Amino acid sequence: MARFKGSFKYSMDTKGRVALPAPFRKILESEDATEVTAVPGMHNALYLFTEDAFDAWVDSFYANDGGYDTSNPRHLEIDEFLYSNSFALKLDSAGRINIPQDLREKCGLEKDVTIVGRRDHMELFDSAVFEARAAAAPTLDELVFKRA
Repeated sequence: MARFKGSFKYSMDTKGRVALPAPFRKILESEDATEVTAVPGMHNALYLFTEDAFDAWVDSFYANDGGYDTSNPRHLEIDEFLYSNSFALKLDSAGRINIPQDLREKCGLEKDVTIVGRRDHMELFDSAVFEARAAAAPTLDELVFKRA
């Protein structure tokens, strides 16, 4: 499975359309994906998955409990949140997706956006939010090589 890597800045038009980066479109094409599943994520990001990656991500929430269990109230709440807040977004012939207004509002997306690769999915941020997070983030040296 190819991995989504890198960060790319784009402008979203007034209709909520934004182009996906060419390297990311190539990955989607290699997986015969003509749409992405979008769901609000952490830090005001909009997560974008292929259908298979979305299903694997959802299943990962139940892995420590032996898999999805319809009698587990926590599982039902997770499923309700994820599936009621997710949308299938088709790629148009220009490689763009059209983000519904309610998703744009939930994630604070306006005009300038940054699309970030995160292994099995993409994350779409308002560029100002992403830049602030990046400025406050620790360096690789601090994350990996320095011990507390």
